[in-house]
Amino acid sequence: MKLSRLHEKKYPQRLSACPVNAIYADHFDKDYLEYEQKKKELENRIAFALQAGKYEEAKKISEELEKLLRKYNG
Repeated sequence: MKLSRLHEKKYPQRLSACPVNAIYADHFDKDYLEYEQKKKELENRIAFALQAGKYEEAKKISEELEKLLRKYNG
């Protein structure tokens, strides 16, 4: 189980109220944090699709990831 999931179970309030996220918010742009979160989500979806043998789905998700990377990195 991911650390954030453990944290959510122990502290059921919204994760955005977490002091750790507040620390990150002080040092990183909100758009950058959202970009990193979306990027990680897409990377995980690709990995799961590949593990399940769903190569076409993985390809579509990788195209989404490519668009995200181009949008953020120019």
